[in-house]
Amino acid sequence: MKYLSFILLLVFFSSCASNKKINGQNIGVKKQSKIEALNEKADLYISIGDNLVNRSKVARATENYKRAIKLTPNNYEAHFKLGRLLLKRGFFKEGLASINKAVKINKNYTEAYTFLAYYFYKRNRIKLAKRFVDKASEDLIYYNQEKIWALKLKVYKMLSLKDQINEVALKAFSTIPMSCSNRVSIALDLTQMNFKRPALKSIKQASMFCKTKKQKLKLSYVKGYVYYKKGEYAVAKELLLKVLAIDNSLNDLVPNLLLSIDKKMESSN
Repeated sequence: MKYLSFILLLVFFSSCASNKKINGQNIGVKKQSKIEALNEKADLYISIGDNLVNRSKVARATENYKRAIKLTPNNYEAHFKLGRLLLKRGFFKEGLASINKAVKINKNYTEAYTFLAYYFYKRNRIKLAKRFVDKASEDLIYYNQEKIWALKLKVYKMLSLKDQINEVALKAFSTIPMSCSNRVSIALDLTQMNFKRPALKSIKQASMFCKTKKQKLKLSYVKGYVYYKKGEYAVAKELLLKVLAIDNSLNDLVPNLLLSIDKKMESSN
């Protein structure tokens, strides 16, 4: 009889423990479902905000981003988009605070670092721009590496970081995906900063990818510009005249450069 009572008590306590575990699991499932529902609603508010921004309804977009943050306080995307919009509306302190919140939540938020780098660069706050572009350039798989490294070259040039510029240029070559537009863009940036040899290297790489007529014309123009900066005016002029003879789509750029070349050639004779 005692043995039977012990068995019954054991079954009873096992049943209680099992029910407690099931109840705990049910609470966990309900909590997770609630979190997912909040995230979905927040994503909807962000999408509505994005749509309103595209339609220039900035006040209403701001409210939708705020609603998303109220539902999900750690939503770094909502904080970033709200901050970016506030800055565009002239609310500088609030905008920067919101973006700062975004990067505190997500310390690897490359899009936010890139935005801040350009924001401060355009306002001539070059040291701050360097801080954020350095952070952005750590992400080697970010889709817009071309934009980051082009800015980084400009920032380092403005800060006269001569010992580091070549390293940055080489890193840009190895990091930015090989394509016609990428290499032409980098060549132009390097030329404007008087890095003529790396610019010609970039042009040589670009020639392997520039296949269409428009791409080849742009490449020839940039090549002519590089030779102009190198002081090889005859070569530059020949390249630019060929561009004009083939197509006049660069008429807003080529004639001005040819005029500058003629003046340089006259003064050197």
